[in-house]
Amino acid sequence: MWIVELRRNPVKRNHTATHLLNFGLRSVLGDGVDQKGSLVAPDRLRFDFSTKKAMSTDEIGKVESIVVDQIKKNLTVYAKEATLTEARPINGLRAVFGEVYPDPVRVVSVGHSVQELLGNPTAKEWMNGSIEFCGGTHVATTGEIGGFTIISEESIAKGVRRIVAVSATESKKVIEEGERFEKKVQEIVNLEGAPLNAAVNTLRTELEASQVGYVQKDKIRGQLDVLKKKFDDADKAQKAAILEQVLFFFSLSLFSLILNIFIAHRKGQEDCPGEPRPPRLCRGRRRRQQCQGADHCRDQEPGQHGLPPHHHRRGRQQGCLCRHRATQVRREGSLGQGVGRGNRHHRRRQGRRQREDIPGRRLGGRQGRAGQDRRTCLCQQQARSLDG
Repeated sequence: MWIVELRRNPVKRNHTATHLLNFGLRSVLGDGVDQKGSLVAPDRLRFDFSTKKAMSTDEIGKVESIVVDQIKKNLTVYAKEATLTEARPINGLRAVFGEVYPDPVRVVSVGHSVQELLGNPTAKEWMNGSIEFCGGTHVATTGEIGGFTIISEESIAKGVRRIVAVSATESKKVIEEGERFEKKVQEIVNLEGAPLNAAVNTLRTELEASQVGYVQKDKIRGQLDVLKKKFDDADKAQKAAILEQVLFFFSLSLFSLILNIFIAHRKGQEDCPGEPRPPRLCRGRRRRQQCQGADHCRDQEPGQHGLPPHHHRRGRQQGCLCRHRATQVRREGSLGQGVGRGNRHHRRRQGRRQREDIPGRRLGGRQGRAGQDRRTCLCQQQARSLDG
């Protein structure tokens, strides 16, 4: 017999706690909450209900506070049978939607006698207590429940949520476990760096695997989040300082390298005090370069009249006296080994001019002397007149 009572008493406590939970949900979420199922076991209770969205931590905390307050008041639990015709009009009555109840039906009320309910079924004050159709076993007073703690709230289907809670000694164990975690959090508050990060991660893993009250667990999560943010901010600041140092030393090294290159360049200029070689003219500019006249170009050696020596070596490309002078100097052999041969076209033209200088020789075809003179530039004509 005592074995049956050992199992029956926890079930009685959890069953009455389920009725109080249903009352708390209606008080917080409104009359739209309907019971969809329940489980009463010796070690826990489970309650399924309809709602449009998940409950917040504050809402869960309010529901839990309402149940605990009903337990602390040590209210009397009344149970009495009544006909369906008499019981259905009771204000605040909770029943499972779609459930078929016998007639007569057993009415269980917390804090108000069933006789009072039947005497004035429409009274508004009945909304302040739990009233249900139920044929199960219950405690005589709510104080026998001992305690109540919600440990989880989750979705099981679209529009249906589930709450799991514990009572009596199980509730006490859950509260003590939460207090133990709160002490651990206080122990690691003064840690910094990698030890703090490792301790936070370890505590978070242990917390998720343990059975702690939903509200208390959420509070501890918030404390661990603060410590995690503390570590992240310190780590970010440390990395920013390291990056700043790296950029500073890199900039310093780059400035030192540029300064050394500049000093070496200035030192090279001091070691070579002579005039720098004039820049070489591009082909387009050489073609547009005009000499200073036949007399001047004739009397000056290559490189003496403002043009570099290579200008005379390639003077035949210039359309002025420089071209004639360069050809004449080449023909006389005064440039020696330093004169380039030129391309095939220039060699052919040079041979033609040499044949023109032979006395009594005439060019055949359309390239007569008159045509050759017309194709000769003014500088060349002036040069021939001076030679004559």
